[in-house]
Amino acid sequence: SLAPVPRDLSFSDGGWKSNDPKARVELLGGKNALRLTTGMSVRHDVDLQDGTLEFDLWSTGERAFAYLHFRMQTEDESEAIYFRLHKSRLPDAVQYEPIYQGLSNWQLFHGPDATAMTEIRPNAWIHVRLVLSGEKAALFLGNDPKPILAIPKLMRGAKGGFIALRSFLGNNVKGDVEPPSSFANVVVKAGVIDYDFSKVVEAPPPALPGLVRQWQLSPAFEPAVGAVMTLPSVSAPRDAWTSASALPSGLIVISREIKAPKARRYGTVASFHVRAAEAGMKKMKLGFSDEASVFLNGQIFFSGDQHYSFNFPRQEGLITLDQAAIYLPLKKGDNEISIVISEVFGGWGVMAQFEDPTGLSIEP
Repeated sequence: SLAPVPRDLSFSDGGWKSNDPKARVELLGGKNALRLTTGMSVRHDVDLQDGTLEFDLWSTGERAFAYLHFRMQTEDESEAIYFRLHKSRLPDAVQYEPIYQGLSNWQLFHGPDATAMTEIRPNAWIHVRLVLSGEKAALFLGNDPKPILAIPKLMRGAKGGFIALRSFLGNNVKGDVEPPSSFANVVVKAGVIDYDFSKVVEAPPPALPGLVRQWQLSPAFEPAVGAVMTLPSVSAPRDAWTSASALPSGLIVISREIKAPKARRYGTVASFHVRAAEAGMKKMKLGFSDEASVFLNGQIFFSGDQHYSFNFPRQEGLITLDQAAIYLPLKKGDNEISIVISEVFGGWGVMAQFEDPTGLSIEP
C-alpha cells in the first residue's frame, strides 16, 4: 500500500477561517506565520483521527495561552492541548482538557495525565508534534523522542474531526499589541503513528471505598449571586433529571452531561441517596468547581467557593476530594444529599466520598 502523504496546511490557500479580528499572516523568525491575539483559526477541511499533527509555535512570553484543538466535532466540541506561554518550566506549562459546549475544563483535569512542565522559550520557534492513536495521545517538543505529555485516555473517545489553532491574551488588554501566539508549518500526517503507545496505560482507579459513583443532575439554571443557602425549587420533574456515572476517580464532568445556559453563572442540583443502617455522623469528602452548597434532607450543612482567582485571594480552583470535609448527621434509613454546584469558569464538576462507608448504601 502507498505511504500516507503529509498535508501542508498553508496559511495562503484560503482554508483557514479565523474569528480573531487582529489575525494576520506575516514573516516571523524566517517563517511564514499565522499570528493570533485572541481568537480561533479553524481548518474545517481536515478530518484527523489517528496520525500526527505538527507545527511550530512562537511565543512573546506574555501572559497568554496558545491552543491546539483537534478531533473537533463542532467549534464547541473538541479535545484541546494548550500552552501557558508565561509559565515556562512550571508544572502546568502544558495542559490537556476536553471541551464540551465550548466550556473549558482545565480545573477538572490536572496531574501527570493532563499537565506537564516544559520550557517555553520566548521569541524563538518551538517544534510541536502531537501523535494520536485511538483514545491515546502523546505530545513532543523539538527533537526529543520522549513525550512531554502522554495521555492514556482522551475523554472524548477516538472519533476523528477537524482542527483549529487558538490564542487567548485576556480581556483587559487594550490597543494594539504584538500577537502573543504565532504558528507556522502546520502539517497533518493521517495514519502516521511513529510512537509506541504500549507503555501509555491508564493508571488503575484509586481504591476509594465510599466513592459516590452514580448521580442525578437537575436541568441547569441560573442561581442568584452569592452563596446558595436554600435548596432551589427545580421545576423539572425527577424523571427529567439526568443520570450520570462518575469517572474512575469519582469525577462528574457536568458539562458533558447536561446543557449549560448561555449565562455568566449557572448551576445544577447534583443529588444521590444514602441508606444508613444506623443513625450517626459520617464524614463526606467533597470536590467541587466552582461553588457548592450541601443539603442533607433539605437542610443546608455547607457552602464553599473555590472559583479561580488570580490574586486576593489566590485560588487555583483545581478539583480534588480534599477541598472540603462535611460531617453529616445521617438518620437511619434513607437520606437525600443534594449539592448545588455553580460554575463561573474553568470546569463544572463534582465528586464525593464517604471516608467510612460502613453501614451505608449509596444510591443515585
